[in-house]
Amino acid sequence: MNEFEKILIRWSSIFKIIKKSDHSLLIEIKVQAKPNSKKVNCQVNQSADCLIISVDAPPVDGKANKRIVEILSDYLGVSKKNIEIEKGDKSKIKKVLTLFEAKNEKDLENYRLKLTSILKD
Repeated sequence: MNEFEKILIRWSSIFKIIKKSDHSLLIEIKVQAKPNSKKVNCQVNQSADCLIISVDAPPVDGKANKRIVEILSDYLGVSKKNIEIEKGDKSKIKKVLTLFEAKNEKDLENYRLKLTSILKD
């Protein structure tokens, strides 16, 4: 088990490992959306066991969901095509699937650093 996976397990109420292979990791992230926020932000809410994502878009016509995907992509360093809102597209609480593809240990280390920065905020 690598350091990236250890972080995911430690925060398993928010991040759930769905599928693991040698070069990829599919995780489910429990997200709470805060649409119409003045500031874009991504932080852990330990009492609610979720990742709160404040978005600067309204919850209309999928605009807030689109921003959630963009923000997660930026924060985690994952391509937008590897992020999908699996459940809760019309709800504030969402389950988001994220595929981390790693060609080598350096890629996993980069993911770990990005994830750690979110968890420290």
